[in-house]
Order: sequence, then structure tokens, then C-alpha cells
Amino acid sequence: MKRFSIFAILFAMAPFFAMAQDDKPIVVETIQITVNNGANKAFEKAVKEHNDKYHPEGTPHAAWLEAIVTGPNTGKYVWLMGPGSYADLDTRPAGEHDEDWDKNVMKHVDKVSMIEYWSYKKDLSFRPENDEAGKMSVLWFVEVQRGQYYRFKGVMEKVRATQEKMNEHMTVWGTTFSAGDGRDVVISWNQQNWAALDEDSKFMKTYEEINGPGSYMNLISEWEACTAKIVQEMWVEVE
Repeated sequence: MKRFSIFAILFAMAPFFAMAQDDKPIVVETIQITVNNGANKAFEKAVKEHNDKYHPEGTPHAAWLEAIVTGPNTGKYVWLMGPGSYADLDTRPAGEHDEDWDKNVMKHVDKVSMIEYWSYKKDLSFRPENDEAGKMSVLWFVEVQRGQYYRFKGVMEKVRATQEKMNEHMTVWGTTFSAGDGRDVVISWNQQNWAALDEDSKFMKTYEEINGPGSYMNLISEWEACTAKIVQEMWVEVE
């Protein structure tokens, strides 16, 4: 599966968007998991078997696994389900599904530390036509200053216009339930490999082509005025 990383980031991240109806929110559930020492391979195998059996691709309950490989959560996994609507959460697999998860997956788990629901911000996101999703995603978890979301939205609208001109992927998701932990919004940029980070960004040049000379520094000032902090992570899809 080549998707988001919700976030396809994280969260990784790809054919999400055609699956939900236009008049309903597009939602992804994420569960952050710490596995027992030495149990990574067994955990990954158990999750794959579980997902293949109970979370088939092409459904609102499709699921996949991402590994966090940078930052304070390095070594943890994120299990993702979706995309679908909130109503699809009411019909999620249960019964035998739960027994399988408890018996075959949870025995490898040390801790479930976070369950989140992320809603896709279509007006702030851009995906090129025939976009080929990679296995890696850079995610920015952003804390928006209280009362400043309208300014943040204005900044992201300009960023989206720049991404569109460059024809480069960017997805934006907002948290459904605030936990007061600074994870208000997640921005995801999907990439094929680590080598993509070697490429020079043309964002500033493109932004100023749209908005005029010196406008990039104004964008930075506006960003700093409406955001409190960012936590950056790299997620890698587990095959």
C-alpha cells in the first residue's frame, strides 16, 4: 500500500481522497504503538496478517502500518485506518476482528500511547494528477496559536498555491479532538526516498514569483505569528 503517512503524514500518503464522498469529511484514524523489545518483526508480521484479513484495500476500513524513524517518537509505529467518513467508524470491524487483534497483535505491544482522528483539509492540500506516492513522508505537527487559525489558514492557502505551481504534493490534516499537546494540524510531504532531501527546494523562488520580491520573508513572519511550535517526523511505510 502506498498512501499517506497521516497523516500519506501521517497521518503516509496516497489514494485517500477519491474514496470518501465529497459532501462528507475524509477522516483517518491513527494509533501510535510501542512494541516489546526485540518484537519488531513479529509485530509487523502480525499486523500485516491482521490487516490483510480484516482491513482490505479499497474500503473505508483499509489499514496499514508506518514506522517513525526520526524525532522523539523514533522506534514507535503508527497504525492507520481509512480514509472514510465518521459514519464509517460506526461500522468498523469488530467481534472476531477484535479477538484476532488481542490474540495475535497485542502480545507484541508494550504500550498504545495515542489514538487520533485526522480530517483532511482539501482546500489547503494539493495532489498532482497521476501522483505516484512514495514510501516515505515528512510530517510537520503544528501547534496553532489560540485564536489564530484564520491567519494560519491564510498562510497555508498561499503555500498551497505555491505547491500547485511547482506541481508538488502536500496534504494538510486537522485534528478532530484536541488533546492540548500541540498537534493541531499535520502537514505531510510524500517522497520516494531519502535522496529526495538532497534536492534544492524551489519553494522560495516560486513563492516570490507569485507574490513578489521579498514576500517570502513576510510569509515567514506571518507563520511565526500564528504558530507556536512544530515537531517534525519522518514516517516510513512498513511493507
